[in-house]
Amino acid sequence: MIDLSIIIPVFNEEKFIAKCLDSIIQQDFGDMKVEFLLSDGGSTDSTKKIINKYILQDSRVKVFDNKKKFQVYALNQLVREAAGEYIIRCDAHALYENGYFISLVNYLKNNTDVGNVGSKVETVTASSDEIPQLIAIALGSKYGVGSSHRNITSNEPIEVDTVLFGAWRSSLFKEVGDFDETFVRGQDLEHNIRIVKSGLKVVQINGPKVTYFARDKVSKLFNMMKQYASVKPFIFMKHGIFPTLRSLIPFSFYLSLIFLCLISPVSAFGLICVYLLYLFSGAYKEIQNRNAFSKFSFFKLGTLFIVQHIGHAYGMLIGGLSSFRGKNIKWRETR
Repeated sequence: MIDLSIIIPVFNEEKFIAKCLDSIIQQDFGDMKVEFLLSDGGSTDSTKKIINKYILQDSRVKVFDNKKKFQVYALNQLVREAAGEYIIRCDAHALYENGYFISLVNYLKNNTDVGNVGSKVETVTASSDEIPQLIAIALGSKYGVGSSHRNITSNEPIEVDTVLFGAWRSSLFKEVGDFDETFVRGQDLEHNIRIVKSGLKVVQINGPKVTYFARDKVSKLFNMMKQYASVKPFIFMKHGIFPTLRSLIPFSFYLSLIFLCLISPVSAFGLICVYLLYLFSGAYKEIQNRNAFSKFSFFKLGTLFIVQHIGHAYGMLIGGLSSFRGKNIKWRETR
């Protein structure tokens, strides 16, 4: 009898997979019997070889081939293969603090009204270069992503719309279904909407943390924001719900700015000034709390906030236009 199945989709993760697996396998699981299931989407680097070494050392580690490549297929494949009473999804691009898994399982055991639970997230980079470090800050800052699961600091459990990685009872998937394979992006958000509709809660707790390694290039940051935002109109339309305020703010701001430029350039200039003042003062505050940057780094960080907002707004625009035409967007999964 398996108590916990830890599932990990992987693709070209040779830089991180060993550290990730070490952070998971070496934890204290108490009396729980655990299995570690991975699904590889056709890695072209040494990811599979590294995983095979762990398989030889630990019979609890198993790997499957994800012939359909995309992560959403891997998630469904692993959920179906999982034998555990509880399932926790992990990302190969992250490390997990000791006690992480026990805390999530115990929370589910003690809270039958919760369908999905995650823990706090620290976004970092493996690079010593300035821009990757600033991207990590931007992804964890309210000025870049608003109030999201990435920067929740509450000491008490808090209800959220989604968590970075989920922990579920395996029986939940019989109740609400698997991940919707229509969405190669945003499938976790869509699944959590179904969980909430079923009468259960999605909760983030202040337990042992996930250390998540961010993207390392500005272009990747832009594409990430664009792709995740572009699927939201499809998700909201599918469930007949109104977009969240956080989802609408970047798109609404830039749309309003365009109209203001047409009817009142002076007002548009004033709005731009307020916007820039807000972002760059926020960037200055973020940099002031850290000693590793130059006094001009705040300007680069503020620019990254703008990149995030424009990427998100552009994603909502193309996603909204495509959803009205009834055509979903399927981005290639890249890092």
